Amino acid sequence: MKTCKKCGVEKSIDKFLTIGNTCKDCKKLYMKEYVKRKPEIEAARSLRSNEKRKETSKRKTQIKRLAKILSNFAELKENPFKFKKLTEVPIAILTPEQKKERNRIQQMEWRAKNKDKILKSKKKYRDKNKNEITIRNKQYYDLKNGKTTLEQIEFNNELKKALAKMGF
Repeated sequence: MKTCKKCGVEKSIDKFLTIGNTCKDCKKLYMKEYVKRKPEIEAARSLRSNEKRKETSKRKTQIKRLAKILSNFAELKENPFKFKKLTEVPIAILTPEQKKERNRIQQMEWRAKNKDKILKSKKKYRDKNKNEITIRNKQYYDLKNGKTTLEQIEFNNELKKALAKMGF
């Protein structure tokens, strides 16, 4: 048992924070009052929580897309004849949705057959454009950490293009 310095009530040790002599209930009340006195803190906190929520939502969406692609690819690998019917039909007969699906299936098949070719072309691009990739990564890092804004990055890119056209 331990006595709270704020309310003076004797409570069990699990009702206290690991550091300090105030109970969890008193600390909650103190924080609520503190936030009311400092509204900018609450605004910053809600902004951070909104950003975290958006980031989490974006990650979940990306994971869902990836899972869908992987499941389609696994299904295509296990049963290629299921998709043959759609790819053998003349394109003029298909609806726009079927055309889109047909193109997606053909792209998946091509990527599966040409993995080495894709990797070589990516490596060639990275080797050829190493400086540009480094600059782009640095811009993304600065943007993510709040060191720059999207407008500044766009302005710098336009300035570089203009200078390149003039021969600088």
